[in-house]
Amino acid sequence: MQRLLFISCLSFLWGCTGQDDLGVGSGGTPEKVPSNFSQLSAGDGFSCGISTQGNLECWGANIDELTDPPVGRYLDLSAGYASVCEIDMDGGLSCRGDDQWGRVSDAPTGTYSQVSVGQGHACAVARNGGLVCWGLNDRLQASPPEGIYTQVTTGRHHRCAINHAGEIDCWGQLAHDQTDEPEEAPEGNGWIDISAGGYHTCAIHNLGETRCWGWKNPEDTGDPELPHVGIVDIASGEHHSCGVSHEAEVFCWGLEADASLGQRGEGQMDAPGGEEWLAVTAGFDHSCAIKNDETAHCWGGNRHGQASPP
Repeated sequence: MQRLLFISCLSFLWGCTGQDDLGVGSGGTPEKVPSNFSQLSAGDGFSCGISTQGNLECWGANIDELTDPPVGRYLDLSAGYASVCEIDMDGGLSCRGDDQWGRVSDAPTGTYSQVSVGQGHACAVARNGGLVCWGLNDRLQASPPEGIYTQVTTGRHHRCAINHAGEIDCWGQLAHDQTDEPEEAPEGNGWIDISAGGYHTCAIHNLGETRCWGWKNPEDTGDPELPHVGIVDIASGEHHSCGVSHEAEVFCWGLEADASLGQRGEGQMDAPGGEEWLAVTAGFDHSCAIKNDETAHCWGGNRHGQASPP
Protein backbone atom coordinates (compact mmCIF):
# COMPACT_ATOMS: atom_id res chain seq x y z
CA MET A 1 0.00 0.00 0.00
CA GLN A 2 1.34 3.40 -0.95
CA ARG A 3 1.86 5.79 1.93
CA LEU A 4 3.69 9.02 2.57
CA LEU A 5 5.42 7.14 5.37
CA PHE A 6 5.39 3.37 5.37
CA ILE A 7 6.92 0.38 7.11
CA SER A 8 7.59 -3.14 5.99
CA CYS A 9 5.84 -6.17 7.56
CA LEU A 10 7.56 -9.09 9.07
CA SER A 11 11.41 -9.58 8.84
CA PHE A 12 13.99 -11.51 10.84
CA LEU A 13 17.61 -12.58 11.57
CA TRP A 14 20.97 -10.91 12.41
CA GLY A 15 21.98 -7.36 11.79
CA CYS A 16 23.44 -4.19 10.46
CA THR A 17 24.86 -0.88 11.64
CA GLY A 18 24.75 2.53 10.09
CA GLN A 19 27.14 5.44 10.39
CA ASP A 20 26.54 7.79 13.28
CA ASP A 21 25.99 11.50 12.76
CA LEU A 22 27.63 13.57 15.45
CA GLY A 23 26.71 16.96 16.78
CA VAL A 24 28.43 19.06 19.44
CA GLY A 25 27.19 19.04 23.03
CA SER A 26 27.05 22.02 25.36
CA GLY A 27 30.56 21.26 26.58
CA GLY A 28 32.04 20.84 23.13
CA THR A 29 31.75 17.05 23.36
CA PRO A 30 30.44 15.34 20.23
CA GLU A 31 26.97 13.91 20.70
CA LYS A 32 24.90 11.73 18.44
CA VAL A 33 22.15 13.37 16.40
CA PRO A 34 19.20 10.98 15.98
CA SER A 35 18.56 9.89 12.41
CA ASN A 36 15.28 10.68 10.67
CA PHE A 37 13.50 7.82 8.90
CA SER A 38 10.79 7.34 6.31
CA GLN A 39 10.73 3.52 6.65
CA LEU A 40 11.85 0.82 9.09
CA SER A 41 12.06 -2.96 8.95
CA ALA A 42 12.62 -5.02 12.12
CA GLY A 43 14.23 -8.46 11.74
CA ASP A 44 15.54 -11.24 13.95
CA GLY A 45 18.40 -9.64 15.86
CA PHE A 46 18.69 -6.56 13.63
CA SER A 47 16.80 -3.63 12.18
CA CYS A 48 17.21 -1.46 9.09
CA GLY A 49 15.71 1.78 7.91
CA ILE A 50 15.62 4.24 5.04
CA SER A 51 16.46 7.76 6.08
CA THR A 52 14.45 10.75 4.92
CA GLN A 53 17.32 11.37 2.47
CA GLY A 54 16.89 7.87 1.04
CA ASN A 55 20.02 6.34 2.58
CA LEU A 56 20.14 2.93 4.26
CA GLU A 57 21.00 2.58 7.95
CA CYS A 58 21.13 -0.72 9.86
CA TRP A 59 21.87 -1.75 13.43
CA GLY A 60 22.05 -4.95 15.47
CA ALA A 61 23.93 -8.23 14.97
CA ASN A 62 26.83 -8.15 12.51
CA ILE A 63 26.47 -11.20 10.25
CA ASP A 64 27.25 -11.68 6.54
CA GLU A 65 27.75 -8.00 5.70
CA LEU A 66 24.27 -7.04 6.90
CA THR A 67 25.98 -4.22 8.77
CA ASP A 68 27.37 -2.85 5.51
CA PRO A 69 24.43 -1.58 3.45
CA PRO A 70 25.12 -0.29 -0.05
CA VAL A 71 25.54 3.41 -0.73
CA GLY A 72 22.76 5.10 -2.65
CA ARG A 73 19.15 6.20 -2.38
CA TYR A 74 16.39 3.66 -1.80
CA LEU A 75 12.60 3.52 -1.79
CA ASP A 76 11.85 0.16 -0.10
CA LEU A 77 13.53 -2.51 2.03
CA SER A 78 12.74 -5.69 3.92
CA ALA A 79 14.88 -7.63 6.38
CA GLY A 80 14.46 -11.40 6.68
CA TYR A 81 15.94 -14.47 8.31
CA ALA A 82 19.68 -13.72 7.86
CA SER A 83 19.13 -11.63 4.73
CA VAL A 84 17.83 -8.26 3.64
CA CYS A 85 16.72 -6.85 0.29
CA GLU A 86 16.27 -3.28 -0.89
CA ILE A 87 14.95 -1.45 -3.95
CA ASP A 88 16.73 1.63 -5.24
CA MET A 89 15.14 4.73 -6.72
CA ASP A 90 15.36 3.25 -10.23
CA GLY A 91 13.51 0.10 -9.15
CA GLY A 92 16.62 -2.09 -9.05
CA LEU A 93 16.55 -4.93 -6.50
CA SER A 94 19.56 -6.07 -4.47
CA CYS A 95 19.94 -8.49 -1.55
CA ARG A 96 22.69 -9.33 0.93
CA GLY A 97 23.33 -11.72 3.80
CA ASP A 98 23.24 -15.52 4.05
CA ASP A 99 22.85 -16.99 0.55
CA GLN A 100 21.40 -20.35 1.59
CA TRP A 101 18.75 -21.48 -0.95
CA GLY A 102 19.84 -18.67 -3.25
CA ARG A 103 17.86 -16.06 -1.34
CA VAL A 104 20.58 -13.49 -2.14
CA SER A 105 22.21 -14.58 -5.40
CA ASP A 106 18.92 -15.52 -7.08
CA ALA A 107 17.38 -12.09 -6.61
CA PRO A 108 15.77 -11.25 -9.96
CA THR A 109 16.67 -8.47 -12.35
CA GLY A 110 14.09 -5.98 -13.53
CA THR A 111 12.33 -3.06 -11.86
CA TYR A 112 10.28 -3.37 -8.68
CA SER A 113 8.14 -1.28 -6.36
CA GLN A 114 8.02 -3.39 -3.17
CA VAL A 115 9.90 -6.32 -1.60
CA SER A 116 9.32 -8.66 1.35
CA VAL A 117 11.74 -11.21 2.83
CA GLY A 118 10.76 -14.26 4.90
CA GLN A 119 12.59 -17.36 6.09
CA GLY A 120 14.80 -18.51 3.26
CA HIS A 121 12.60 -16.94 0.60
CA ALA A 122 11.62 -13.53 -0.70
CA CYS A 123 9.10 -11.96 -3.04
CA ALA A 124 8.78 -8.64 -4.86
CA VAL A 125 6.10 -6.74 -6.74
CA ALA A 126 7.31 -5.70 -10.20
CA ARG A 127 6.42 -2.27 -11.52
CA ASN A 128 3.98 -3.95 -13.91
CA GLY A 129 2.22 -5.55 -10.91
CA GLY A 130 3.50 -9.10 -11.37
CA LEU A 131 4.88 -11.15 -8.48
CA VAL A 132 8.38 -12.65 -8.53
CA CYS A 133 9.61 -14.98 -5.76
CA TRP A 134 12.88 -16.80 -5.14
CA GLY A 135 14.70 -18.90 -2.55
CA LEU A 136 13.44 -21.89 -0.55
CA ASN A 137 10.41 -23.49 -2.20
CA ASP A 138 9.83 -26.68 -0.16
CA ARG A 139 6.30 -25.53 0.73
CA LEU A 140 5.67 -23.71 -2.57
CA GLN A 141 6.23 -20.40 -0.78
CA ALA A 142 8.30 -19.25 -3.76
CA SER A 143 5.58 -20.15 -6.28
CA PRO A 144 3.32 -17.08 -6.45
CA PRO A 145 0.00 -16.86 -8.27
CA GLU A 146 -0.33 -15.00 -11.55
CA GLY A 147 -2.05 -11.66 -11.65
CA ILE A 148 -1.60 -7.97 -10.94
CA TYR A 149 -0.73 -7.12 -7.33
CA THR A 150 -0.11 -4.02 -5.25
CA GLN A 151 1.51 -5.51 -2.12
CA VAL A 152 3.16 -8.75 -0.98
CA THR A 153 4.13 -9.93 2.51
CA THR A 154 6.11 -12.97 3.70
CA GLY A 155 5.92 -15.02 6.89
CA ARG A 156 7.94 -17.99 8.04
CA HIS A 157 6.60 -20.46 5.46
CA HIS A 158 3.75 -18.58 3.80
CA ARG A 159 3.08 -15.47 1.77
CA CYS A 160 0.07 -13.29 1.11
CA ALA A 161 -0.56 -10.55 -1.43
CA ILE A 162 -3.26 -8.01 -2.29
CA ASN A 163 -4.28 -7.96 -5.94
CA HIS A 164 -5.42 -4.98 -8.00
CA ALA A 165 -9.06 -5.69 -7.04
CA GLY A 166 -8.26 -5.50 -3.33
CA GLU A 167 -8.54 -9.26 -2.79
CA ILE A 168 -6.18 -11.32 -0.64
CA ASP A 169 -4.31 -14.32 -2.09
CA CYS A 170 -2.13 -16.54 0.14
CA TRP A 171 0.12 -19.51 -0.61
CA GLY A 172 2.74 -21.69 1.05
CA GLN A 173 2.49 -23.82 4.19
CA LEU A 174 -1.10 -24.46 5.25
CA ALA A 175 -0.29 -25.44 8.85
CA HIS A 176 -2.13 -23.47 11.55
CA ASP A 177 -4.57 -22.21 8.87
CA GLN A 178 -2.51 -19.06 8.32
CA THR A 179 -3.39 -19.09 4.62
CA ASP A 180 -7.15 -19.25 5.17
CA GLU A 181 -9.24 -16.24 4.24
CA PRO A 182 -9.74 -13.75 7.09
CA GLU A 183 -12.49 -14.93 9.43
CA GLU A 184 -15.57 -12.70 9.46
CA ALA A 185 -13.94 -10.38 6.94
CA PRO A 186 -16.28 -8.01 5.05
CA GLU A 187 -17.57 -9.48 1.81
CA GLY A 188 -16.14 -8.26 -1.45
CA ASN A 189 -12.91 -6.44 -2.15
CA GLY A 190 -11.27 -3.56 -0.34
CA TRP A 191 -8.20 -4.89 1.49
CA ILE A 192 -5.55 -2.17 1.49
CA ASP A 193 -2.73 -3.34 3.78
CA ILE A 194 -1.44 -6.75 4.88
CA SER A 195 1.36 -8.10 7.09
CA ALA A 196 2.43 -11.72 7.59
CA GLY A 197 4.04 -12.90 10.81
CA GLY A 198 5.61 -16.22 11.75
CA TYR A 199 2.39 -18.24 11.53
CA HIS A 200 -0.29 -15.57 11.32
CA THR A 201 -1.39 -12.69 9.10
CA CYS A 202 -3.20 -9.41 9.70
CA ALA A 203 -4.89 -7.11 7.19
CA ILE A 204 -6.67 -3.74 7.08
CA HIS A 205 -9.82 -3.13 5.03
CA ASN A 206 -10.69 0.20 3.43
CA LEU A 207 -13.79 0.34 5.65
CA GLY A 208 -11.41 0.61 8.60
CA GLU A 209 -11.78 -2.98 9.82
CA THR A 210 -8.79 -5.09 10.86
CA ARG A 211 -8.64 -8.89 10.82
CA CYS A 212 -5.98 -11.37 11.92
CA TRP A 213 -5.97 -15.09 11.21
CA GLY A 214 -3.61 -18.05 11.54
CA TRP A 215 -2.18 -19.88 14.53
CA LYS A 216 -4.72 -19.83 17.35
CA ASN A 217 -2.36 -20.75 20.16
CA PRO A 218 -3.48 -18.67 23.18
CA GLU A 219 0.00 -17.16 23.37
CA ASP A 220 0.12 -16.21 19.70
CA THR A 221 -1.73 -13.68 17.64
CA GLY A 222 -4.30 -15.68 15.70
CA ASP A 223 -7.23 -14.52 17.86
CA PRO A 224 -6.10 -11.21 19.34
CA GLU A 225 -8.17 -8.87 21.43
CA LEU A 226 -7.85 -5.77 19.29
CA PRO A 227 -10.20 -3.15 17.97
CA HIS A 228 -11.57 -4.15 14.58
CA VAL A 229 -11.70 -0.54 13.43
CA GLY A 230 -9.39 2.43 13.69
CA ILE A 231 -6.02 0.85 12.82
CA VAL A 232 -4.14 2.74 10.10
CA ASP A 233 -0.87 0.76 10.08
CA ILE A 234 -0.22 -2.86 11.05
CA ALA A 235 2.86 -5.08 11.39
CA SER A 236 3.21 -8.76 12.29
CA GLY A 237 6.27 -10.29 13.92
CA GLU A 238 7.15 -13.88 14.75
CA HIS A 239 4.59 -14.27 17.56
CA HIS A 240 3.22 -10.76 18.01
CA SER A 241 1.70 -7.90 16.07
CA CYS A 242 1.55 -4.14 16.52
CA GLY A 243 -0.64 -1.41 15.12
CA VAL A 244 -0.96 2.36 14.94
CA SER A 245 -4.43 3.70 15.72
CA HIS A 246 -6.06 6.61 13.95
CA GLU A 247 -5.30 8.58 17.14
CA ALA A 248 -1.58 7.91 16.40
CA GLU A 249 -1.14 5.56 19.37
CA VAL A 250 1.01 2.38 19.18
CA PHE A 251 -0.23 -0.85 20.72
CA CYS A 252 0.83 -4.51 20.46
CA TRP A 253 -0.63 -7.94 21.22
CA GLY A 254 0.59 -11.55 21.24
CA LEU A 255 3.46 -13.41 22.88
CA GLU A 256 5.32 -11.33 25.46
CA ALA A 257 8.82 -12.51 24.52
CA ASP A 258 11.73 -10.25 25.49
CA ALA A 259 9.36 -7.34 26.08
CA SER A 260 8.50 -7.08 22.38
CA LEU A 261 5.08 -5.96 23.61
CA GLY A 262 6.69 -3.34 25.84
CA GLN A 263 5.52 -5.17 28.98
CA ARG A 264 8.32 -7.29 30.42
CA GLY A 265 11.75 -8.70 29.64
CA GLU A 266 15.24 -7.46 28.87
CA GLY A 267 16.18 -4.40 26.82
CA GLN A 268 13.89 -1.48 26.12
CA MET A 269 10.83 -2.55 28.07
CA ASP A 270 8.24 0.13 27.44
CA ALA A 271 6.27 0.51 24.25
CA PRO A 272 6.05 4.20 23.38
CA GLY A 273 3.11 6.11 24.73
CA GLY A 274 1.47 9.26 23.48
CA GLU A 275 -0.38 10.13 20.30
CA GLU A 276 2.53 10.92 18.02
CA TRP A 277 3.32 7.79 15.97
CA LEU A 278 3.30 7.40 12.21
CA ALA A 279 4.14 3.75 11.52
CA VAL A 280 5.29 0.55 13.23
CA THR A 281 7.25 -2.59 12.34
CA ALA A 282 7.48 -5.92 14.21
CA GLY A 283 10.43 -8.32 14.15
CA PHE A 284 11.24 -11.60 15.83
CA ASP A 285 11.31 -10.34 19.42
CA HIS A 286 11.39 -6.55 19.10
CA SER A 287 9.41 -3.75 17.52
CA CYS A 288 10.18 -0.27 16.22
CA ALA A 289 8.08 2.76 15.35
CA ILE A 290 8.54 6.12 13.64
CA LYS A 291 7.57 9.17 15.65
CA ASN A 292 6.01 12.27 14.08
CA ASP A 293 9.43 13.95 14.24
CA GLU A 294 10.69 11.09 11.99
CA THR A 295 12.95 9.57 14.65
CA ALA A 296 12.99 5.80 15.29
CA HIS A 297 12.16 4.23 18.64
CA CYS A 298 12.43 0.50 19.41
CA TRP A 299 11.57 -1.78 22.33
CA GLY A 300 11.76 -5.49 23.19
CA GLY A 301 14.67 -7.89 22.74
CA ASN A 302 17.96 -6.03 22.49
CA ARG A 303 20.62 -8.72 22.83
CA HIS A 304 22.31 -7.68 19.59
CA GLY A 305 21.45 -3.98 19.77
CA GLN A 306 18.50 -4.40 17.40
CA ALA A 307 16.35 -2.18 19.60
CA SER A 308 18.93 0.65 19.80
CA PRO A 309 18.37 2.76 16.68
CA PRO A 310 20.77 5.50 15.58
